Amino acid sequence: MYVSIVLLPFLAALISGFFGRFLGTKGVHIFNVTCILITTLLAFVAFYEVVLCNSPVSVELFPWVLLDSTQIHWSFYYDELTVGMLIPVLIVSLLVHLYSVGYMGEDPHQQRFFSYISLFTGLMLILVTGSNFLVMFLGWEGVGVCSYLLVHFWYTRVSAVKSAMNAMFTNRVGDYFLTLGFFAIFYTFGTLDYSTVFSLAPYISTNVITFISILLLLGAAAKSAQLSLHGWLPYAMEGPRTHENLNWKIKNINSFKNIVIRKYSSKALKVGISDNKKFSNPNPNSKIMAMLIGDLLGDGHIRLNNKQSLGRMEFTFSTQNLPYVNYLKFVAYDKICTTTKPTPWPNPNTGKEVTQYWFSSRFLPFIRELHKNWYIKIKDKNVKVVPKNIGELLKPAGLAHWIMGDGYCSHNAVHLCTDSFTEVEVELLIKVLYVNFGLLATKSIRKRESGVICWRIRMPTSETFKLQNIVARYMIPEMLYKINMNK
Repeated sequence: MYVSIVLLPFLAALISGFFGRFLGTKGVHIFNVTCILITTLLAFVAFYEVVLCNSPVSVELFPWVLLDSTQIHWSFYYDELTVGMLIPVLIVSLLVHLYSVGYMGEDPHQQRFFSYISLFTGLMLILVTGSNFLVMFLGWEGVGVCSYLLVHFWYTRVSAVKSAMNAMFTNRVGDYFLTLGFFAIFYTFGTLDYSTVFSLAPYISTNVITFISILLLLGAAAKSAQLSLHGWLPYAMEGPRTHENLNWKIKNINSFKNIVIRKYSSKALKVGISDNKKFSNPNPNSKIMAMLIGDLLGDGHIRLNNKQSLGRMEFTFSTQNLPYVNYLKFVAYDKICTTTKPTPWPNPNTGKEVTQYWFSSRFLPFIRELHKNWYIKIKDKNVKVVPKNIGELLKPAGLAHWIMGDGYCSHNAVHLCTDSFTEVEVELLIKVLYVNFGLLATKSIRKRESGVICWRIRMPTSETFKLQNIVARYMIPEMLYKINMNK
């Protein structure tokens, strides 16, 4: 269904453009209006499922750009903002198609006109639903091409040709700034994927985010014919007036929706962090951040190399946790990490059973910000600490990663290792488990052979069922045994 929302207008454009002479004008009218009507009805169904049922949908068709450190897919994302914009866009488009049946009734080239406006609608839907900036940019440029074709529709008129050229060149000004904005995004984040960019933007320098936002805003201003970049719009009336209704209303809505509303609704501006022990997370629903919080509570660490300006995340696991390592590498952190490398770490009791894995990250400002707020320096040594507001940060996905990475199950309890933290920090975590998830837990002591005392968190069997309901959906099957569940 969700793919059909995008494909039906293109089907209408294709049939009208290449087979319109066989269908005739009435056949083209019926076919195009029917396709747009079905698309509109499907958009209402999507609105019900995504908004009212709170079930966002992501559709990935096939890979587009595959590089060593970058993967960009043909994919579409339907969230509340997307489907909320689909409704007015498709309603306006449907009304324009219906009105055009009569308005263009005497024109000898109706098939070509309906092909253009259906193509315009399809490209606008790509602009709205794309899940990354590159797919969105294709829809963005396609809309510009359709504007040129529609303004240029009566191409035998010199004024129409000049107006089309004026619209095209003016929009290129905005597209120039938009392209610079995309390059800046890719340089800063290493990806053009919406979810990754908006998840990590709060941890990038405010100046960088402001610079990118200004570039994108200039692109949206040109496309929407805002003041100083509006000169092309009056001349666009040289094309059919129904085209202008579609062009102005839909393009205005979606240019600002994609470049401004989505950016700020995703809380993509950085919020200041005041002290080393309180990590401010302005996007607590970020999937990547939720997972990283859990891994940092376990045996995950962040190392920085100031001389080479490098940052990396390190995880220490036993060989039993290798499926979890592969999950982190290929699924959880595939968008933020470039390479992984295992480093044997000899265990005095069992040889080389324990292995250290590190993940190189391309997001240096993001990694540095995490390091800044999860570590304090004591006698020239970085010591990991628990942020004071960990209660705001720890989500079910984070708890699941904590268990998968540094938990184990005994015959009568589920244990969480907290070897890096003090007794006070462990007590804070026990309180958070109760307040956030209603889980009762106690602290226990483990004394190592070296004499070092380590604190652990223990949840009794009575809490196991409740724990399973909270975290099982976020865990991979190979790790379910850690909460006393079979694979």
